[in-house]
Amino acid sequence: MPRDSRRGFPGQYMARSTPIQRLPAAVKLCMVGLLALADLINSRLTAALILVLIWFLLYALARLGWRQMLQDARVVLYQAPLVVAVLLLRQGMAALPAALLVSIRLGLLCLPGLWLQRTTRVSDILAVFGRFLPSRLAFVITMSLHFVPLITREAREIYWLQQLRGARVAPRQLINPLCWAEWCRCLAIPIFMRALHLADEVSVAARQRGIGEDTPAQPTLRSQLICRKVHP
Repeated sequence: MPRDSRRGFPGQYMARSTPIQRLPAAVKLCMVGLLALADLINSRLTAALILVLIWFLLYALARLGWRQMLQDARVVLYQAPLVVAVLLLRQGMAALPAALLVSIRLGLLCLPGLWLQRTTRVSDILAVFGRFLPSRLAFVITMSLHFVPLITREAREIYWLQQLRGARVAPRQLINPLCWAEWCRCLAIPIFMRALHLADEVSVAARQRGIGEDTPAQPTLRSQLICRKVHP
């Protein structure tokens, strides 16, 4: 098994007896929406750092430890090296503050969804969306939020299992172009196939909920028996 398989995965719901967990899901959705909006309209590095401190405080109030913070931060900051490298190559070292600001803002835009899932059950999120959205759209939005943590967990497990079998997929080994084909074969293709499998599971769950069906669901045998007892 992977060495950190028992540590959970990004966005995993953590049951805690805190005021944050006891807040209604609608209130937490408004909170993350406002913080995401503040990140979108922000254009200063100082304000972005203030938002980072706010998110540290929210994680602390929800009694989410440093391990959960690092798991979520690692997911949202994967884009940072690429963003910084592209801007530095195009504009030089003078663009470093702007590159840091862009990467931090992108991370802060993704973090609310992970924090929301850490502190709120999926069923509660779906219930809130279902109040003012069609059932299909509410289900799609909720599953979209939940899909990224799931595929991240699957990708991490595939990575550790491939390393245990001796595949050359570690970051330091990918410096060698000869390892790129092995990375595609051992990581990229299995992760892609797993994503398709997860998408299929989500579609099955949607059909079980009656979402996406144009015709009324057929009554089950149990419901038919109950109807016969009530109306002989």
